[in-house]
Amino acid sequence: LGHSLDLIQLLQDNVLDLVFSSIPLKRTGFVCEVFDTDRLTLVTGKGNNRYPDGIAQEQLGHIPYLMCNFALSDVGAFIRSLFPENYVFPLEVDNSSKLFHFLEEGVGYSFLPYKMVLPMLQSGRLEEVPLKDFTAPRVMTYLIYRQGYDVRRFLENRFDEEEL
Repeated sequence: LGHSLDLIQLLQDNVLDLVFSSIPLKRTGFVCEVFDTDRLTLVTGKGNNRYPDGIAQEQLGHIPYLMCNFALSDVGAFIRSLFPENYVFPLEVDNSSKLFHFLEEGVGYSFLPYKMVLPMLQSGRLEEVPLKDFTAPRVMTYLIYRQGYDVRRFLENRFDEEEL
């Protein structure tokens, strides 16, 4: 997350053969297929959750929300729609990994892909905040490559058959 545009440009410049992206590419000569889906989850540092029974949508404007700029995706539009127009986030970053330190220290809340934060949830460094009266969209990961590129051959050269 946060590197998709750069990766797509490298693909279009023939530097890369394929990319995994959070942003789809709809361009002639390229194939874009859904590779994985994940759920978006609201997290905060362990012991920092003021809403253990869940948070309502109207309460979001009153929390210190740390924004990862997903601006070019449906997820970004969803997150921005949860807050009042012209809302100023206390922190806004362009890459989700920059949020982990702040969250672990108990500074704010943020929506992130569940699979990305699962190890931190399991280790007790972060905790999930249940959503009460709204649901979050799915996070999509796309596999993008040039038409005619043999993706199966690429994967076979990098993984054992039983892992595919």
